[in-house]
Amino acid sequence: MQSLNITPEQFSRLLRDHNTTRAQFIALYGLRPLVYTPQLPGRAKLALVLTGVLIFVLALFGNALVVYVVTLNEAMRTVTNIFTCSLALSDLPIAFFCIPVTMLENIFNNWLGGVKVPSGNELSQLDSIPPEFLLKIGKMIGYELIQ
Repeated sequence: MQSLNITPEQFSRLLRDHNTTRAQFIALYGLRPLVYTPQLPGRAKLALVLTGVLIFVLALFGNALVVYVVTLNEAMRTVTNIFTCSLALSDLPIAFFCIPVTMLENIFNNWLGGVKVPSGNELSQLDSIPPEFLLKIGKMIGYELIQ
């Protein structure tokens, strides 16, 4: 195997110019990898997948249940429960988008979405729910939040 003496900036530019990934470039030219990335054993990957699926299901079910109970039961519409409902509502997109993406990023060493699909870090920006949306939810369940 041969080595390649270029700077990281030159290497990034070379990859971008030839529209290839680091792994494809290394395989194409038979180069030694610059950094070794260890692989998880099969049992550890299975445990990670099962744990991720359990967290995903519990997060979706639990948060949806909180929203369902607070919106349908008038006795549950206290200020504290409305706040809890808004937290559960803002947690639903995080559970739906970020948990599976993070699990995939941890199982596979590289991001499967390529350059055009954002990774889990960019998807976590869905955490903020606009105030207008929360006001509409409040009006929908019968509260005037701003008097």
